[in-house]
Amino acid sequence: MEDSQVWLGPLVTKVSSILGKGFEDVRYEVSVPTDSFFLSDLFFVKIVSNTSPVDNDEAKKRAKSTNIVVKKMPAETVQELMRSTEQFHNEILFYQKFAQYYDRVPRCIYATDKPLSPDSVIVMENVGTERGYSVCKWKYDTPLEYTLAAFREIARFHATAYAAKKTREKEFFDFVNAIEEVRYHAESNVRYIFNGTATKTLDYLRKQGYDKEFCDKFEARTCANMFEDLILKFTEIEEPLSTLCHGDFTINNMLFKRESDELKVIFIDFALIRYGSPILDLSTFLCLHSARDLDKVMLDNVLRAYHDSLIQCLKENDIDGGDYSYEAFYEDYKKRGLFGFFIATFFLGTQMGMFDGKVEDFADMTEWAVLLRQTGGEEINKILANMLLKLKEFGCLDYILEQTEDYHVWLGPLITKVSSLLGKGFEDVRYEDVRYEVSIPTDSFFISNLFFVNVVSNDDDDEAKKRAKYTNIVVKKMPAETLQDVVGSRQQFHNEVLFYQKYAQYYDRAPRCIYATEEPTSRDSVIVLENVATERGYSVCKWKYDTPLEYTLAAFREIARFHATAYATKRTRKKEFFDFVNAIEEARNQETSFKQMINGTATRSLDYLRRQGHDKEFCDKLQARMANTYENLVLKFFEIEEPLSTLCHGDFTMNNILFKKENDALKVIFVDFALMRYGSPILDLSMFLCMHCARDLDKVMLDNVLRVYHDSLIQCLKEKDINVADYSYEDLYEDYKKKGLFGLLIATFVLAMQMGKFDEQMEDFAKTDQADWPALARQIGGEEIDEILAKMLLKLKEFGCLDYILGLPRLAWAAGHQVELYSRQRFRGRALRGVHSNRFTEDCHAWLGPLVTKVSSILGKGFEDVRYEVSIPTDFLFNSNLSFVNVVSNASPDDDDDDEAKKRAKSANLVVKKLPSEILQNMTRSREQFHNEILFYQKYAQYYDRAPRCIYATGELSPSNWVIVLENVAIQRGYSVCKWKYDTPLEYTLAAFREIARFHAIAYATKRTREKEFFDFVNVIEEIRFYPKSIYSCIINGTATRSLDFLRRQGYDKEFCDKFEARCANTFEDLFLKSMEIEEPLSTLCHGDFTINNILFKKESDELKVIFIDFAMVRYGSPILDLSTFLCMHCARDLDKVMLDNVLRVYHDSLVQCLKENDIDVGDYSYEALYEDYKKRGLFGFFIATYYLAIQMGKFDGKTEDFAKLDWTELPVTLLQIGGEEVDEILANMLLKLKEFGCLDYIL
Repeated sequence: MEDSQVWLGPLVTKVSSILGKGFEDVRYEVSVPTDSFFLSDLFFVKIVSNTSPVDNDEAKKRAKSTNIVVKKMPAETVQELMRSTEQFHNEILFYQKFAQYYDRVPRCIYATDKPLSPDSVIVMENVGTERGYSVCKWKYDTPLEYTLAAFREIARFHATAYAAKKTREKEFFDFVNAIEEVRYHAESNVRYIFNGTATKTLDYLRKQGYDKEFCDKFEARTCANMFEDLILKFTEIEEPLSTLCHGDFTINNMLFKRESDELKVIFIDFALIRYGSPILDLSTFLCLHSARDLDKVMLDNVLRAYHDSLIQCLKENDIDGGDYSYEAFYEDYKKRGLFGFFIATFFLGTQMGMFDGKVEDFADMTEWAVLLRQTGGEEINKILANMLLKLKEFGCLDYILEQTEDYHVWLGPLITKVSSLLGKGFEDVRYEDVRYEVSIPTDSFFISNLFFVNVVSNDDDDEAKKRAKYTNIVVKKMPAETLQDVVGSRQQFHNEVLFYQKYAQYYDRAPRCIYATEEPTSRDSVIVLENVATERGYSVCKWKYDTPLEYTLAAFREIARFHATAYATKRTRKKEFFDFVNAIEEARNQETSFKQMINGTATRSLDYLRRQGHDKEFCDKLQARMANTYENLVLKFFEIEEPLSTLCHGDFTMNNILFKKENDALKVIFVDFALMRYGSPILDLSMFLCMHCARDLDKVMLDNVLRVYHDSLIQCLKEKDINVADYSYEDLYEDYKKKGLFGLLIATFVLAMQMGKFDEQMEDFAKTDQADWPALARQIGGEEIDEILAKMLLKLKEFGCLDYILGLPRLAWAAGHQVELYSRQRFRGRALRGVHSNRFTEDCHAWLGPLVTKVSSILGKGFEDVRYEVSIPTDFLFNSNLSFVNVVSNASPDDDDDDEAKKRAKSANLVVKKLPSEILQNMTRSREQFHNEILFYQKYAQYYDRAPRCIYATGELSPSNWVIVLENVAIQRGYSVCKWKYDTPLEYTLAAFREIARFHAIAYATKRTREKEFFDFVNVIEEIRFYPKSIYSCIINGTATRSLDFLRRQGYDKEFCDKFEARCANTFEDLFLKSMEIEEPLSTLCHGDFTINNILFKKESDELKVIFIDFAMVRYGSPILDLSTFLCMHCARDLDKVMLDNVLRVYHDSLVQCLKENDIDVGDYSYEALYEDYKKRGLFGFFIATYYLAIQMGKFDGKTEDFAKLDWTELPVTLLQIGGEEVDEILANMLLKLKEFGCLDYIL
């Protein structure tokens, strides 16, 4: 920055003349990115027109500003090391000669003409600020959605080159021949890095005791002189597939934008373009950004997406796609796929943020190679080793190792048999008339040997045969004998063959079974199935645990259909159904390891609870009931109870479910029916929830997923004309309480493996003495798994799932919370069903009964005769006592009642808020909060129509009688909490910002059009937190410098730290209260506690809708108070300049739209004014985060009451410690980001 003005000023003048009218008189602002690894010096420049709006020239009036990126040659050391001159040459060449054909690149405004020099520059449009593109935050383990978007666009890039070389051959090859080779030539310095890191993976495999013969063979073939023997071979040109490659196709060089639910992509940095195989680009991306996810299914998925996009673009350019078949690309991937792997051997650790050096630090490439070998340590070595074995499985090593496999001995004849079953195009083939390609998955925990086979028909004169080209199948074969005995493979094979032969005709959403051995007990038994991944586009879910709710709900809808089909079949084809059921073999009987594992691991969670000092009486009682878990509990769970017993999948886990997104719906298909059984549907449901939702499962979620399951079940039964009376939701829930522990018992020994804590193969497990298995299983995952299991056990206790085995009083359940069913009583002459109970901490029914009577009268017709159910949430931190109440009308649809309104009225779900204990009232000013919320609903909600409906509120009489009754928008309208309490996904942030903009805009409109009423309302709002002498003055002053303490420990700029600390001497009075001062015209009604905790979401027609709750902290002030609080609390790690501009623009667009809808002049609410106000007050949210972010991140396990017991002066000390170094670092990084945004300029 110091000397950039010397050359930047004249450059801006030159660029302004190119920009045209409106930019004759300009100023500019410069920022320099510091957080990336650049091979050129980058400057982000904003050129702002000084033209006044009074100018008569319309073009000048429209021109306000433009954002550009200036690339300049780096320091000489880097120039020589990285061949920057050649890179600059290539990028300028690209924009001058090829960008005219490929139109999806940033606009190049200016570039230095030859000859190149240290002063050479390239000036481009900044597509981040100009077009709304942004970087992908996932630099590795990139989500599939981003990968597919990138592959579709690179396909378009490659296709454009194919078209150009066909239609403009001379110009194209003149351009290609002028490209300078930067890396891959015989004298390249990069060869030292490739050759110096080549054996890194093999060293790890050898230490792990991997196949020595393979390691020796691979090393001999690849590592002696890898750069010359392989890398340069991979870059050789082979027609017709060679095309123009990006050359550095990584996530660092692409930007993304969500538009109409489509993820758009734009590429940048064309300095390493080359002519060669497209696999150079594709393999680089996959090995760097999908290193841990890449398997055969994913590879086929992304290559097909790439190929489909390529063919589409070729057709748009009238180019024959015959030379570019999918098979040709796949074969080329097998030939060159190692290219990306060898890039990853030296660069993956850097991409994953494990290398802190700079390019300038390394003048010697051999020195760099040594350091790169060490970067990332064992973690990277393991990832690379697994990736190499995946590439071996894909066939990418065949070309260099010339491997053959012995499975062809039996697979060849099988393919001939299968071909005869495939229909036209495959019926007359002999073994030699069909070719096939085989891959063997190595990344899963299989009970059978799996082969993925692509059967390809050769050409024939028969048109039908010509059309049939290939089919993809899965071949399942019995495993090694050691595994057969251990896991009951013979019984499992019998069951799966039985399923396809006798039952699949009724359930039509299973993979098609093409062939199965008639004698399933034979060692040569096989099952041949359609490969639904490649044939129908299904794929595995990458979340094997902590599964997103969307996937859970989709799986539950489909398993409901599976169960409903069985209910229907046993009703309509009873004999056939039970003949089938009776032939199912028990694969997890007492002779298998299953019993031993259950009995040996059942008390794992109890052991943890004892170590934590949990209730000894409870632990003793439960342990006594688990003395012989398998016989006393599991076999009980397996008992058949009609009418709920059905055909269960038996292994209903994410491993056996494939998904496909279609028309915005998530479709599901199940595989692996080897463990099917007849029994309670809860065996399936509890297993899934305890395996895949272990950390998320609470009463609300349980009720949610069971209701979704039940709705789907009832719908399917009705479609099949089955009476649904036997399958009530209440019966299902009661059965969950009775058998829900089953899933936890499975999770005690499988969850750790599901979470990837177990690195061995199943065969290695089988070699261990079976008696040692439980002890080994109990250790896998250590304390982390112990804690998850223990918390899950306590959740099941809370759900009532232990009542049946511990002999506790049993409760009914509703809305996912504890409910007590009450005997009939009379209230004011109306029938009201309630209970007496000592299980609540207070007798809520003394006041709740009369309240329900009052509310019922407000609810209107149909609610004269009601009962109610109550639940108390226990998993949130509330400043009031909350009760969820379901008021249910007793009016029956069958009653002889002429009133149609009564017939229609069924129930109303309410939220009842009551003042908390006195100790909390005093600490949190609950009375003032209640005043504000009641005031909001009585005086203001009429203007803002997107709040929950307030049915009744009173702040009169004594505070103990104060109550607010609201519509429960979760149950009534389908809204739900966001599960991400921090690191909130951008989609949710943008949805929240659009709605808070509307909230603020309504206030702007109201103060313009109903000024007196608005300020009458504003003037009676009570200040809750931020007033002189508030407890928060102590908290904020005591925690304000937490981030500075961390920066000092890291040796950060002492002058800055001292200066900032001096300004924070009295943060609350000097900074915090200042930021809350009212400044017109931007002041508006703020929510005041705008956090994810007070926002509910609902997906509707692919739009994320938002509703706000809890208006107890409303205040009048700058909208930045709301915005900065949300960003610093929920986007702490993601927030950068691009994101800030993105969310503020989305907010501003929504604000202006709402103002226009209300006929309000928007002149006072410019984006520039908003941004300037953010710079002025953006620290507000940061100071909130200094004391509350750690709590939001779940680092505090206590209760609000615990704080109340502390002396005020002790609070900051306690808060400073929560979250430790992790939170310190997040806050420090955030402070530096705010400094970069300009938020410290006003105070420093």
